[in-house]
Amino acid sequence: MLWAAEEAGATAVYDRTTVGILHNNDPGDHEWLLLDGWKELHPGIAPATVATITGQGFLVDGLDIVAGPIPQGHQFMIFESDVTDIWADPALPSWSSRYAVGQDRPGGLTWPRIEGERNGQPYWYSVAQPHVTRDRIAVCPTLAGGNLTTANGKSGMVQAVGDAFYEMPYTCGEDTDIVKGNIDDPSKYHGWNQVAAIDIPKSTGTKITAARGGIVYEFEESLDCNGDCGGNYIIIRHQDGSYGVYYHLVQDGVLVTDGQLVRRGQSIAKTGNTGKSGGPHVHFEPASEPTSDWKGVRSRYRAMVDGELETCYLPRVGDDIDSASVWPNAL
Repeated sequence: MLWAAEEAGATAVYDRTTVGILHNNDPGDHEWLLLDGWKELHPGIAPATVATITGQGFLVDGLDIVAGPIPQGHQFMIFESDVTDIWADPALPSWSSRYAVGQDRPGGLTWPRIEGERNGQPYWYSVAQPHVTRDRIAVCPTLAGGNLTTANGKSGMVQAVGDAFYEMPYTCGEDTDIVKGNIDDPSKYHGWNQVAAIDIPKSTGTKITAARGGIVYEFEESLDCNGDCGGNYIIIRHQDGSYGVYYHLVQDGVLVTDGQLVRRGQSIAKTGNTGKSGGPHVHFEPASEPTSDWKGVRSRYRAMVDGELETCYLPRVGDDIDSASVWPNAL
C-alpha cells in the first residue's frame, strides 16, 4: 500500500539534507547522502518485530553509476536533478509523483519504504522524504543568534546563521560597498522589519544579478516614481522555498519573465530609484516569504572582500566588496 506524505506513518532520515551541487558550474556534480533511518510520525502504529527502511537510488558499481536498492545505513548519490522537479514548491508535494515513483518530493530516492514483519507476516509501507536543499555555496560554522538591542534602544532576537547560499547581486568586477546593512551591523542598519536587508549603491540601469538561483515568483516594473509609491521589484523563489527580494528597480527594468528559471549570477533586472529610495541602489533581502517586511532571513554570502575571497561572509557597511560569481554574466 502506498501512503501519501500526509498519511505516512514515518519519514526517512538522512545524515544531512543540504548539499552544494546546484549552480556551481559543474552540471555532473554529485554528493553522497546516508539513509540513516526513519522517524515515526504516528506513534500509535504497533511496533514491528523486525523492520528496516530501504529505497531505490544511485550508487557506484565498479566504474559505473547504477540504480539499485539502498538499504538502511548505506549511502546513495544525489545529483542536480531528480526524478521529480527540484524546483516544485516544497510546500506542495506532487500527488502524481507519489503514485508513479513513490517520491512525494525530490529526495534522491524512489519508493522509500519501511519493510518489516509483524505477527509473523511481512508488510511494507511508503514513507515521506526530507527536502534536500542542493544549492549551498559553502559549509560555514554556525554563528549563534540571541537578543540584540540596537543603538536606538529597540530590542529583538537575531537569528543564528550557518552555511552560505548567496552571492552579491551584481556582476563580477564592479567593486562597491554596502551603505546600509543587517540589523546587527555596527555602523548603519535597517530596522527590525528588514533585519537581513542590504543596500548596495549602483547607477541607474546597472544590471542586477540573481544572488541565488530560482523561479521568478513575481515582479513589478511599471512604476516611474520616487516616494510612497511602492517601487519596482522582483522576487525569486529558491529551491528550498525561501525567497530573494530585490527592490527599487528602474521602470521596465525586469530582464526575465514570470515563472522563468534563473541561475545564480544571471542578470534579472536593472537598478533604479523607485519607491522609498534616496538614490539609485539595489535593496536585497533573503526572506522566508515573498516580502521584505518582517520575514528577513539572516544569511551568509560568497564575495571578494577587500581583495580576498570569503565564502562565509556576513555583509558589513564599509567593506570593499565585489561579486565572486563562478558563472559568466548573462547577456
